[in-house]
Amino acid sequence: MNRFSLLVSSMFAASLCLLAATDVSAHRSDPGSVQGPQHIQKLRSGAHARKLMLAKRAMDLPPAARDALALERLYRRQGKVDSAVSMYQGLLDRSADPALRQIAHRRLARIAWRQGDAVSAEKHLRASLDEQLSRQ
Repeated sequence: MNRFSLLVSSMFAASLCLLAATDVSAHRSDPGSVQGPQHIQKLRSGAHARKLMLAKRAMDLPPAARDALALERLYRRQGKVDSAVSMYQGLLDRSADPALRQIAHRRLARIAWRQGDAVSAEKHLRASLDEQLSRQ
């Protein structure tokens, strides 16, 4: 595991522990109340709940996929979408891992769709589907 993925994993684990500690240590102002303090309700609803769900789902991904997604986020924030596309193309060229290939195809399709290239998005989704069906 490289240093970057170790750093990202440790920061992620620390944030999950912080969320869990906040939830456990929250006290009720009224012993008979069913709802907790407002900050706990906010964590359990809306965008915070979605982020927590996505974070849990991300931990099920292979480490290489987590690294690729983190690199994509960095490239997008820097405005280097072409670098993300070339990274995913490189993953498709080098990797035989079905999970990693599926993620690369889906992310390439999403990037193409966001750029208004529906033909390329369809190409990647069909390629992903064909690969999945050929393995069954």
